[in-house]
Parts: sequence; C-alpha cells; structure tokens
Amino acid sequence: MSNLYGLVTKIELVDSEGDQLHGIEVAIKTSTGSSLTTEIAYPLDVNIKRVPVVGEQVYLVKGKSSDSKTSGGGRRYFYVTSNSLQHNINHNVLPKSIVQSTGGGGTGGYAEAAAGNPDANNEKDFEFEAGFDEVKDLSGLQPFSGDVLIEGRYGQSIRLGHTPSGAGTSKDPSWSGDPTKPITIIRNHQEEGGWNKFVIEDVDKDDSSIYMTSGQTIKLTQAHSYSIGVDAANEIKDIISQKKIDPSKDVINEINDLLKGYIINLMQPLERKDFFNSKDQLNIILVSGVNGVGKTTSIGKIGKRFKENNSKVIFSACDTFRAAAIDQLEQWANKINVQIVKSEPGSDPASVAFKSLNEAKKNNFNQVIIDTAGRLQNKKNLMEEYKKIAKVVKKFDDAAPHEVVLVLDATSGQNVISQIDEFNKIIPLTGIIMTKLDGTAKGGILIAAAKKFKIPIIALGLGEKEDDLEIFESENFANAFVQTN
Repeated sequence: MSNLYGLVTKIELVDSEGDQLHGIEVAIKTSTGSSLTTEIAYPLDVNIKRVPVVGEQVYLVKGKSSDSKTSGGGRRYFYVTSNSLQHNINHNVLPKSIVQSTGGGGTGGYAEAAAGNPDANNEKDFEFEAGFDEVKDLSGLQPFSGDVLIEGRYGQSIRLGHTPSGAGTSKDPSWSGDPTKPITIIRNHQEEGGWNKFVIEDVDKDDSSIYMTSGQTIKLTQAHSYSIGVDAANEIKDIISQKKIDPSKDVINEINDLLKGYIINLMQPLERKDFFNSKDQLNIILVSGVNGVGKTTSIGKIGKRFKENNSKVIFSACDTFRAAAIDQLEQWANKINVQIVKSEPGSDPASVAFKSLNEAKKNNFNQVIIDTAGRLQNKKNLMEEYKKIAKVVKKFDDAAPHEVVLVLDATSGQNVISQIDEFNKIIPLTGIIMTKLDGTAKGGILIAAAKKFKIPIIALGLGEKEDDLEIFESENFANAFVQTN
C-alpha cells in the first residue's frame, strides 16, 4: 500500500451512472518533477465520511478494491482526512494562488505544496465551492490530556473527556470535580472564538449544549441564562445578590418576582400599543424577515387588526421570488377582505411596491403593508433588493417607510440577535414581531434582544389562526415567562 497527498478539486458524491460513491476528485503529484494527475478517491472508512472541501489537501492511500469499475489492476485511491494546513476547524483550504488551475488539472504552486512544501505560497486568498460557507474567527476546542474530540466545521463539537486537574480557574473549564470521572459535552455552536485560538465549552455563552456528567459541577451564571442572554442574566444575578431574601418565604417565588420586575422594567418602555391605531394619512409598513419565520401569516393578522380599527388596508405582494408566497398573501387578503396588488413570480419587487402605492394614493387607502421576500441576513443581493423597495417607497413620502417591522421566530435562539443586527443596519427597525410562541419556545431571546437593541416590540404570534396575534404587554409576557420556566 502506498501513500501520498492530493488536492481536492471536486466533490463527486454521485457518479455519472447515479451510483452513491461518495467520492472526491483529487489532483495528485506522485513525486517531485512529475506532472499532476486527476483521480477519484473514496473514504477509507465507509461508515465515517469526513467529506472535505474543494481546495483542501487530503492524505491518500492506494489499496486493492474488488469494485468492477476500478481501473489499474483492481486498485483505487482512498482519502483519510484533511491536512491541518491552516489550523482552522472550519476549513483548511489552500490559498487560491496555489490551487489555481493552469490547464489539464495541473497547478502552479500546488506542485510544491503536494511535494511537501505547503508554504510554497502562503497568501490567504481562499476560494470556496458553492454550498460551503466560511465561518470566520471560529476557534477549535481546548484539548486536555486523554480527550477524544469531534469538531464540525461550524462550531459543533462532541467532547469525550474528564475534569482536568486544576479546574475552576479563569483559564480552565466551566466544569469542576473528580478528575477520574468522565464528562461528555455535545455543543451545537460556539458563541465566542477567534482564528487560531482555543476555547472551552461554556454553557452560559454557547448557543446550545448538553452536558452529561459523573460527579462534576457545571458553573451556570444564573438559572435563566440559557434563554435570556448572558448580559441580562448577569444583571439579574447582581439584583438577586443585592436583595435580602427572607429565608422564611419561598425562595423560588421571591426570585421569580425579582425576575418579573426586571422584565417589566426592561420591556415596558418598548410596548407599541399605538401601532394598530387608525391613521388619517397614508401609513406605509415594510415587513421583513428570513425564510420560514411566519412573515406572511403575520401580515395577514396585522391586516385584520387594522380592519377592525376601521382602516382601509392594501397588501403589496413584493415577495416575487416564491409563487407560493404570492398565493398565501392573496388567500389572507380574501380571508379578511382587503385589496392586494401583485405581479407575476420573478417580476421586480420594487415595481410591485410602486404599483401598490399608486393604487393606495389614488383610492385613499391609509394602510399599505408590503410583504418582502424571505431572505437571509448574509445574502447581499437579496438585501440590496430590500433596500431598493425602501427607495421606491421614499418617492411617495420622504418619511416612508413609516414602519419597518422585522418578524422573528422564537425558536431560532441566538440567530435572532444576528438577524436584528443585520436588518437594523440596512434600514433602522421601528418594531419587532415574534412568532411561534405557542410551542416549546419561551421567548427568552426576546429579553436578550430588548436588552441589546431597545427596539419596540409590537406583537407576539401565538398560533396560525387569524386572531392568534397578541399585542405585546410586558407584564403579561413576564408572567408567562416565569410560569413556563
């Protein structure tokens, strides 16, 4: 059996005949001075497929195979793992200048890299294939003696370890106890990190984690920190530490009362009960959000409340990317008996907004609700389309859009924070609607958002029915939050 390195040039998960081969195309240099050849390599362990990224260098072995398709006397290449050239768990892609093709599968700088000199060109100009998103400033886990670590490309990890000696200091893990006892930690995304650094799992900072312990103690900032954010949890911790709690009373009830008081003080100034009031002049509302948050359904519920307040409402179907979105909004318009302006799927959303506003102005509508395409906050082209709609709206009124509403999904966890941050940068938000509070989500992330952004909260979505939209009241929210936690 021989071994060498190969540069991944293509991920070949299905071959031309439809067979599930889970192969990768690699450029191989067998020796110094030889030309590069292109081969297909397959996972050495068929049960564990660590699929690399185009541009990564992999360790290869060549061995016998009984596959009838294998050429070269029944031998084929197998890949073992990616090499840690960049020391980055998200990717170890060689610089673009190394992997740049010069024709015939060959490369310029990669010839040296494949022959054992990965620093032949160390410019960090990376290029990724479609379907892979680089996560910058992602850290690997701090290893401890005897650990088995499994780390994904996006901050997920599994640690099979134990409590290291000396645990409990600021530089040591957030767990402590008997070093002879095992600990298993499953983490789905790290909150903090940085390029070429190590981090230790932290239940107070990571998005979500499961700790399975045998005699260890997990240091948790505060019992509610998993759902309300670290900053808010620390504030509550300080309030509790300063408050003299009567030991003769129920301690849990005392703490819950303090928590309710904190939530009300924080969120009462953010109530927007006036949002649904009738308007004398044209009021233009731009509604945004990522895919799947319940944005179109929320628009339908908003429209119904406006109608009940004797407003003349028109829907603008500017989500032209999905035909189903237009149909869904039209169904809501028919259900609550309001007008809708729409166009064909794929048409310019800004032109639909323009038509809607012309219609509203001509026929004395006082509420225009614009539905925009569900978009991820990191997709620049879609965000540019979003800005274009806002520019068209300003042609009718310099002060428009009068309301910019972001719809959020309560089950999205820490992603809510990044969504608010990105959308607010493009067009300042005037209000938030949080949906899907009828399930397991308790809405604690809304507390974290209120603490960080101070953006008004309009309403909460509690179901799919047309009346399942509750105007936000901090006291009701605080009572419900404490009861469900």
